[in-house]
Amino acid sequence: MKNFIKYFIFITVILAASCSKNSDQEPKFYSKETPGKWDAQKETHIPVIEYDEGLSQVKVSVPVTPNPGHYIEVILLTDKNHKELAKKALGRSQLAEATFEVPLGYHGKLFVVSKCNLHDMWEAELKIK
Repeated sequence: MKNFIKYFIFITVILAASCSKNSDQEPKFYSKETPGKWDAQKETHIPVIEYDEGLSQVKVSVPVTPNPGHYIEVILLTDKNHKELAKKALGRSQLAEATFEVPLGYHGKLFVVSKCNLHDMWEAELKIK
C-alpha cells in the first residue's frame, strides 16, 4: 500500500508540473499542430484515437516503442475542460494502449493526453456528436 501511495503521489507531481506553462511559453500539451521543441517526435507521440459509438468506448494507442529508457507513463481521458474522466498508468515495458468508457450521454470534445517520460505531454482531440 505504501508503494502505491508513493507512486500515486509521484504521478500526481509529474502531471501537475507538466501541466503548467514554463517561462519559454511552451504549450501545456504538445499536439500535431503545436509540437514545439519536439517536432521530430510528433509522429510517435500523438495519441491515436478510435471511437466506437455503439460501445461508447475510446480506444487509444501511442506508437512509441517502449523500452526501459523511453516509454509512455500514463494515458488520460479528459473532458472539454481537461477534467480527468479516466486514467491508465503504464509500466516501462508496456505498450501504450488503453480503452476507456465514454460517460453516458456525453457530447462535445474529449481529449486524450499521453505523458512520455522524455518528451512531455501530448494531446489529441475527439468530438462526440
